[in-house]
Amino acid sequence: MTDPGPVGPNSSRTDSQEPSDGVLESVRGHARVALARVRVDATHARDVHGGWLSIPGVRIALWILIGAVVLLAGRSLIPRWGGGGATGSADARTSAATIHAACSHASCEAVFTAQVPMDWKPGALSCEKCGKPTAVRATRCDGCRRFFASTGGVLRCRLCEEQARAATQPAKKRTGPTGDDADDGW
Repeated sequence: MTDPGPVGPNSSRTDSQEPSDGVLESVRGHARVALARVRVDATHARDVHGGWLSIPGVRIALWILIGAVVLLAGRSLIPRWGGGGATGSADARTSAATIHAACSHASCEAVFTAQVPMDWKPGALSCEKCGKPTAVRATRCDGCRRFFASTGGVLRCRLCEEQARAATQPAKKRTGPTGDDADDGW
């Protein structure tokens, strides 16, 4: 029979030889110790480093920070998704503005929309209906909500002013025959 050689911790046995039960128990013991150390380290990390998350102010600040990151990411991504943005035509500045205009000429009083330059100073425009330079920026009537040519800070159109004036004037007394003949009409 051949001599199996020295056996023990300092032996020169190769891995191809069958390990004994003592070596397996030693490896299992080392694995248990390593696993226990990992569990202790994980518990320690959760207790020490995760304990600050139990403070309400810290959690609020963290949610605000997360919200800001999401908001900034969304603002930078939305234009790329085809929704317009700073480079889109919806945000492009124009050189003209659209206003409501009304002719102040008594025989015309047309109301229309006009394109004026952005640096336009309120003044007379050419009327689309009569062609005269008597159109001004229109004002919305407080009574009937229609646009009209306001001159001198008037807030009601001519029709509403006439109705208000007629309502405040006393009724005219009838002149003519009195008695039974007033009802006949002939």
